[in-house]
Amino acid sequence: MITKTDPEGNKLSGATFELVNAAGEPVGEPQTTGADGTVTFTGLLYGTYPLKETAAPAGYTTAADQTVEVKPSQTNQSIAVTVTDSKEQPATTSATVSKVWDDNDNQDGLRPNSIAVNLLADGQVIKTMTLDAANDWAASFDDLPVYSDHGHKISYTVSEVNVPEGYTSAVVNNGNGFVITNTTPPTTTYFQKLPQTGNDRNALVVLGLMMMLSLGLIVVKFN
Repeated sequence: MITKTDPEGNKLSGATFELVNAAGEPVGEPQTTGADGTVTFTGLLYGTYPLKETAAPAGYTTAADQTVEVKPSQTNQSIAVTVTDSKEQPATTSATVSKVWDDNDNQDGLRPNSIAVNLLADGQVIKTMTLDAANDWAASFDDLPVYSDHGHKISYTVSEVNVPEGYTSAVVNNGNGFVITNTTPPTTTYFQKLPQTGNDRNALVVLGLMMMLSLGLIVVKFN
């Protein structure tokens, strides 16, 4: 009798086993464990039989091949063999995030000492990390499951918790990770040019005439 268990000793259903003789020929049909976690191969003669797990229960890895030995004195007896499967390690991924400041080297003195970034899985916040100068405004969310418990691929995104005052925020995924860019509007100095008017030109003409008259009076008086 073959008993299938997990590392904690719990019996597992859904494991399929194949038993072959020394010549490599199958002994009976492959068998799959039921709710009691066992299968039984009958009619075994004296000899050794390689035992192979051809399919593991969902969420587990197949065990290494084993050898079942039937001694002459055991040909009419039940031989107990326990096969233990290890749990599959779920596929994982990581999500990196970095901060870019587009503020002309903090020209307005508005840049904060740190920012908080949320990691979202399918739109739900699951983790938060702090970015600052100490970590070069970059971090990595690691050991993230690729698939949910229901088997669908998880979509990861990031968002800035509070956008600093005076900045706008934009998030892009450049294929290597997420980049959050905070931008301040450019500072522009305007010089207003006063329009020329006809009154200005007239004033200049009048001023010129007055100067000419003054010079004429001075010349007459001198004479």
